[in-house]
Amino acid sequence: MAKNRFKFLTSAVATAALIGTLVNPASAAEGSAFKDISDSYAEEAIMFLNQYEILMGVSDTEFAPTQKMTREQFATMLVKAHAPNNAPKLNKAFVDNTKQTEWYYNFVQTAFDEKIMSGVGKNKAGQDVFGVGQSMTREQALVATMNMFGMTDLVDPEATPDFDDADKISDWAKGYVALAQEMGIAFGTGNGMFDPQVATTREMGAQMLFKTTMEIVENGTFVNIGFGGFENVVAGQETAFTVSAATLNVPEEMALRYRATLVGKDGTPVANQTISYQTELGWLSFTTDANGVAFFGPAAGFKPAEIGLESEEGLTTNFKTTMATAGDYTLKVAFVDATTSEVLGAEFTKDFTVAAAATTETGTTETGTTETGTTETGTTETGTTETGTTETGTVVE
Repeated sequence: MAKNRFKFLTSAVATAALIGTLVNPASAAEGSAFKDISDSYAEEAIMFLNQYEILMGVSDTEFAPTQKMTREQFATMLVKAHAPNNAPKLNKAFVDNTKQTEWYYNFVQTAFDEKIMSGVGKNKAGQDVFGVGQSMTREQALVATMNMFGMTDLVDPEATPDFDDADKISDWAKGYVALAQEMGIAFGTGNGMFDPQVATTREMGAQMLFKTTMEIVENGTFVNIGFGGFENVVAGQETAFTVSAATLNVPEEMALRYRATLVGKDGTPVANQTISYQTELGWLSFTTDANGVAFFGPAAGFKPAEIGLESEEGLTTNFKTTMATAGDYTLKVAFVDATTSEVLGAEFTKDFTVAAAATTETGTTETGTTETGTTETGTTETGTTETGTTETGTVVE
């Protein structure tokens, strides 16, 4: 495998914060209070990850670098680095992770949701087991770390690692170990051995996460796209949302464009959807084609560094659109090479629901008709006075 395959690595949205801080790890790693890491090969990694509360000590002054890490501890570390604010979807029931009051419950569920870690198999009753309390083996730790960074598509399942004990590495892990070795992050335990079944210690776990991230910062192309808004989308009403993007180490000669794809719940393309976005020149618009796809940004593309995508803050753009029909939708956004339309990294997706507009039934008021009464004016007959006789005048109604 050629090393430049790694140039198209993409990481999930939440990991961007970790990568951003790792640009200058030395300054972040100053002043650790741990008294038991000065002789550890992973001292820098431990100090940095602790600084950002990704990996905590066993006390205020002790880290316990050689203590074994359990699977739930490793899952917690990776989720904190990757998706600390993601609520678990709870779409997987592990028989050994059912108590929501346990500190690791959400971390284990999220690690599964985000395709970072899976279980260790099934028990005799056929129930899925995560392996809570079990030690995290070195091959499990390496695979989980690379999954967190979205390296699955880079793995060659036929590749064989160059370790003397490669035959001891599980088949499902060999491609990962080979890629990690090529990248320089699959350090062995000495004498040409990888020791895949050996338990991962706390310092090993810290070093693995730190070195993998530093490799991305120094040599890899990182792409990150996130979404804001979409909380209260109503059919027929304009909705506003944001797309935040950041890149790292995009080749200087490459110009990019955005590609948006809009589909319904069943994957049906949403055609003729007009979406507007705000620029320095005002609001511009694009419309999806028959495949639900649209490109936006200058036709010739843009250089990420020139519009702030390579900065620590990245670039956030305001959007607005009006969805005509209620239902469930998915918006996918990716960066593509402006010349070849090849996707850089992967598509980032946002699922959202469009609610039906509220229907108001207008009451009908029947206007009452007032009949005007007719008044007949009484007529007074003037009585005639005869001598000695008085006749009263009669009022005719």
